[in-house]
Amino acid sequence: ETATIDGTGIELPQWTGLVDLSGHDHITVKGLRAVNSTRAGILADTCGHIVIEGNTTTNTYSSGIDVWNSHDVVVAGNEVVQANNGGDQENLSILGTTRFEVRDNHVHDGGTTPAGGEGICVKDGSSFGKVYRNHVHHLPRLGIYVDGWDKYTHDIEIFANTVHDTENDGFTLASEMGGQVERVFLYN
Repeated sequence: ETATIDGTGIELPQWTGLVDLSGHDHITVKGLRAVNSTRAGILADTCGHIVIEGNTTTNTYSSGIDVWNSHDVVVAGNEVVQANNGGDQENLSILGTTRFEVRDNHVHDGGTTPAGGEGICVKDGSSFGKVYRNHVHHLPRLGIYVDGWDKYTHDIEIFANTVHDTENDGFTLASEMGGQVERVFLYN
């Protein structure tokens, strides 16, 4: 059976997750359900050699899956549903992370928060990553987003994704606070 971690009634501190891998290396999280989180569903911050695969996150206040300031990360085959129900960030966020793959995820039916809610976002100095074969739909914001913000974000490949039924663009490239974005490759 699928193990379920239910955050109902648990108030988490800001910038944490119901499943929080922060500061740890060489970990695989596979086949879990994280539901009703008052912050992120699954968070990896300052980690290395992490695999987040085949999980489901449902009804999270901020991101369903957050990966920050990490390296050598695979986020694959997850389902992210009803993320961003009041918080900020995106449904699936990759921030300041080097050497990563985001593939075969199903991101859909996001929350209605005004402070975030993009489908998949690669941002804030992330580099040498691939985003492919994801299915992103029914979101109040855009589908796939690459944003330098105020850092150098580069060498990102985005291909073979399906994005539909989003209120804004399917794909957006930005540098909102003066950061630099280079070598982002978008193709089928």
